[in-house]
Amino acid sequence: MKTFCRVCLSVLMITISGCGHKDEQQSDVKSSADTKTVDNNHTDKNKKRSNFRLSGIVPYTDIGIRLKDEKIEFRHLRQPIVLINLFATWCPPCKSQIPSLSQLQKNHSDILFVIGIPVNDNADNNKLREFTQQNDDHFFVSKANTAFTDYLISSLKLDSKIILPMSILYKNGIILRYYEGAIPLEMLENEITQALINP
Repeated sequence: MKTFCRVCLSVLMITISGCGHKDEQQSDVKSSADTKTVDNNHTDKNKKRSNFRLSGIVPYTDIGIRLKDEKIEFRHLRQPIVLINLFATWCPPCKSQIPSLSQLQKNHSDILFVIGIPVNDNADNNKLREFTQQNDDHFFVSKANTAFTDYLISSLKLDSKIILPMSILYKNGIILRYYEGAIPLEMLENEITQALINP
């Protein structure tokens, strides 16, 4: 019963949390913690680039990304499940979700790779590095990559005003789901389990 109450309370808290653009009025912010499934049979007119590179702040490495048909190929990653988290250093729900993302990465490092990408954030590399150290991140954090985040947002058929944090779950390069707003650890754990079970 306690677990059920905690989950209900977490869902309620998530429903009222989430950040929009930094300069956006609160009345313009959409409701958060929405879970969406994605239709992978769409055509995207903005899909002009087919290669991207995410340069890591933590750790200091790069991830090559290639778009191939309706899939994203994360080069040099051995894990079948990738969770991309779009965040901002000024966003309180983004900061509060970091422990859950770090815990997920620690618990599932053999099957999951978590990638954090800053958006709508003018933090330079030093500030991002400081942010990751202060928040004890244990997952890959990239420098901002506007071209790639624009691709992600358009591939989800969203307008440019997204709710932060936004998380996108992939299995073998195919989008499974995306989430707007902070997501409880239990829900992410369940989504990863379901992704492994379902082909």
